[in-house]
Amino acid sequence: MFWCDYCKVWMNDNPATKATHENGLKHKDMVARKLRQMRQKQDQEKRDLVESQRSMSSIEAAAQRQYQADLKAAEESKRQRLGEWVKDEGSGYHYNAAHRWYYDTATSMYYGGEPATWTKVPDLPDDAKYEAMAAPAAVTGPGGQDMGPSTSGRLAGAPQGVKRKSTAAHPLTDIGGYKMPTTGRIGGAKGIGASAAGVTKRKGQPTTVTASKSSKPVSKEEADAIAAREAAKRRVQQRTLSTFGLG
Repeated sequence: MFWCDYCKVWMNDNPATKATHENGLKHKDMVARKLRQMRQKQDQEKRDLVESQRSMSSIEAAAQRQYQADLKAAEESKRQRLGEWVKDEGSGYHYNAAHRWYYDTATSMYYGGEPATWTKVPDLPDDAKYEAMAAPAAVTGPGGQDMGPSTSGRLAGAPQGVKRKSTAAHPLTDIGGYKMPTTGRIGGAKGIGASAAGVTKRKGQPTTVTASKSSKPVSKEEADAIAAREAAKRRVQQRTLSTFGLG
């Protein structure tokens, strides 16, 4: 027996019976209906997905707006609680209107209280003191390590670091992959250049083959090989100088 999943009926399992059933109008109508339902289901799933993404985007945008509003409210609350140190042009001192205290940057002393007096230990919250609020924020490096105070929050009039003069890069520094010096010699990074005093060698590079007392004896064959190698080096050096017109 053969079961037709579209029409939900049983029939004899032979080619003639199945062909007759599949060519019938009822079977074709059921197949078309099934395909139509599948397309409708896919379209509905696509619409649901788009709607879900739109809803998530709306929720995230609303959450971000609320987060920014909370940050702004917290900053405003902190400003109202701690106050703000503003320089009073008349007295030359910094004044915190929220706590009614003055601060003298020259002596690091506060003036205020009841009765008003000069003191180094004012009746203020630690985070509301001038030193705490005027100190530059610390810079956090990779891994959360403290990199020291930031210079972006430096007080007005605070001494800035001495600026160093920057030297312009030589136009031929990157040719050939070598970092060539701007003056004095050519190909200095390879130790094969020449200066005004003559041929320049690498630091520590021997110019002649010498045998020190502490070195072991050199045979005649080894000495000849070393001499040939030095001669080859000198020939390469001379060709390099000639290439730059210094030979």
